[in-house]
Parts: sequence; C-alpha cells; structure tokens
Amino acid sequence: MRNSRTGLENAGDGRKDAAEQAAGTDGLRPEGKSVDSIRFRLCRKKDPYGSEVHWEYVLIFINGEEILDLLKRRMSPSMLERYRGTAGYAHNRFSWLYRGLTRAFTPGTYAAECGFEILCCGACGEPGCSSPQVDFEITEESVVWNLGWRYGKPLQFRFDREQYLDALEDLRRQGERKLRQDTGSRKEREKDAPL
Repeated sequence: MRNSRTGLENAGDGRKDAAEQAAGTDGLRPEGKSVDSIRFRLCRKKDPYGSEVHWEYVLIFINGEEILDLLKRRMSPSMLERYRGTAGYAHNRFSWLYRGLTRAFTPGTYAAECGFEILCCGACGEPGCSSPQVDFEITEESVVWNLGWRYGKPLQFRFDREQYLDALEDLRRQGERKLRQDTGSRKEREKDAPL
C-alpha cells in the first residue's frame, strides 16, 4: 500500500490488521502507538589501524530497535548473504550525524532542502556512498523521516517533535561528556610524558 501524501510504500508486507489501519501505522510502530520513538547512543571503538585515536559513532534506535537491525529485517536473504549480515552500511561519526540532524531544522540548509545520510557506506566509511537518505518533514508537532535506501522500499517514521529534540539534546550531552573525558585523559598523558 502506498501513503497517499508522501507516495512511500509501507514498510510491512502490505497486510495490515484493523489496529494498524485505525492508527495509520506502517507495521513498524509498536501496537497502539501513533508515533515512533527515537534515541541515540554515542559509542567508541579503538582505531583498527593501531593509533591512539578512537572512532566515535552513533547508534540510532527507532522504537527500541537499532536501525541497522531494522533495515536488515527488510532485506532479502540473498542481499544479507552478499553483505555478510551487515546491510552494507555502517554507523556515522558523531559530529557528522549531529550536525546534519540539527541543520535539518534550519530552512535553506542542505539537510533541510536535500535530505541527509544517516548511515555511511560499510565498505569505505563515507556518508553519501549509497547510504540511506532521510528527507525531513518538520512541523510544530512532528519530525518525519522519509528514509530511502537501495535495498528495499522507502520507510517512513513519524516522531513527536519534543521527544525528537530531547533525543538530540541527549546526544549533544553525550558528545560533551566524551569530549571532557578525552580532554582530561590527554592532560594526564601530557603530564606524565617525559620532557
């Protein structure tokens, strides 16, 4: 079934039960909910090339499910096998993701006008290399993600604007906390380093 307003396909298999039809959901939202929920978690991993630098990336959870898992559930078995179960995507860096998601609220910015890549390529690590693209619809009450990706039908997520902004603020605080930790660690290393 196609959403008459956006033209997007429903994420489900085309069959909806009466509760989904009444709520207007697409099979992704928890039963009885009319909006999706979102949260972010800043993570860090050691540089696989051995430097002291840590890579920071952001996990995105929609309705409690990590976005890569959500996309993998909608891929064909042959595509999953081809990409060894990774969906062909990876998580974006904190600075890239936060900047893009916040700029979507400013009319005239690239993110607001053209959309934004919420994940990056799993092979090269670059956003924009066949990455899922989100086009935003922002109103006083909601933030809608129209997510297009190369391995499946487009998906739509509707978030309560206040909950979405709270999740972005929490992500900003996580980033500030990591920065303070890094600054403190660097000062300790410099203090202990021989002259």
